Amino acid sequence: MKQKKEGETAKRLRKSFFSGIATFILVFPLAVLEFYRVKQGLDIKMTLLAFFLNFLYLGTYFLFIKGYIFLGEKTKNKLLTKTSYALLLMEVFTILYTIIILFMPQAEKKILVTTELALVGIGLTVFGAALLRIKELGTFAKVCGVFQILAGISYFLTPAMAIFSFIAVFLFMINSLLELALLHV
Repeated sequence: MKQKKEGETAKRLRKSFFSGIATFILVFPLAVLEFYRVKQGLDIKMTLLAFFLNFLYLGTYFLFIKGYIFLGEKTKNKLLTKTSYALLLMEVFTILYTIIILFMPQAEKKILVTTELALVGIGLTVFGAALLRIKELGTFAKVCGVFQILAGISYFLTPAMAIFSFIAVFLFMINSLLELALLHV
């Protein structure tokens, strides 16, 4: 019975792992589309493609974060479970914001971007603290937690200094790979 339970755990985490890979891959075309949207605008075909990719991203992100929700429940780490739900909720709001901007570019204001970056920064920092509490995965979970906290702080500080946006993106990329590996352990 215990072996079957461990197999089910591995299966659920593997599903989240592969969803995380898909999420990571989707970031690149979405970033290119966002760049073109900001620089020159998107025609209707590209707008619809961005709309579709954002929903696809949200679906894969949901499955990815479900792995952390499951891990938090399994290890009785309430902070990890709660911050996973909070990150999921923030991502839903971020995607909704992105979709609104696709169809109503005038809705984009600096205050919304600043608020979004601050909220994401706070969420990532708390999520990093939750990762630090996963004793069952040892040092690797701590490394992921530290990178997550540093990425969160960088996102939070981005409105103050533009250099933090580059640091935040760099740390996000490293941390995304580390988080994938954490679920794969």
